[in-house]
Amino acid sequence: MNGGTREEVTSSFCDRLEPVGRILEDPDYNVWGCSPIYGPDGNVHVFYSKWLNEAAHKGWLTVSEVGHAVAERPEGPYEVLESALKGRGGDAWDSMTIHNPTIHRVGDLYYLFYMGNCDGTVTTKRVGVAVSDSLFGPWERKPAPIIPAGTEATDWDTAVTTNPAFLQHPDGTFRLYYKGWNLG
Repeated sequence: MNGGTREEVTSSFCDRLEPVGRILEDPDYNVWGCSPIYGPDGNVHVFYSKWLNEAAHKGWLTVSEVGHAVAERPEGPYEVLESALKGRGGDAWDSMTIHNPTIHRVGDLYYLFYMGNCDGTVTTKRVGVAVSDSLFGPWERKPAPIIPAGTEATDWDTAVTTNPAFLQHPDGTFRLYYKGWNLG
């Protein structure tokens, strides 16, 4: 291993990390996670899950939406903008909640991956994507989850697909990792 043992390299990396505290708070909302990206404006754009405080902790399953905030520096201060995505309502697969966003640029487009559900339970969580040519939207969602649930009782991810994580591999291919489980 170049540069020393794994322990030495890890220690050196860890020694360079400095906590900056919370970068984004909103007194009216629970704020959960964040996915940052530098925009063409040179600013840091953060996409995050948020839901009104009165929904309590379980609001992530029933009324979560994707917030958008921008700052000149990664540590802020951030200006909270309008929500990027909310539940669609009606009978859409992501009608109720939008949660766990991760933002990525591929070519000239931005891809906002997320988890959505339609009934406020974990059993209908699915992974979706919204696409835009601007970090400010508008965001065009696909009509169906991009990772459908399985159809057989033995399918590994029969009931749930959630927590998307996107990667462009050095060979030029794209990978979307996710968590899944069945109820059997």
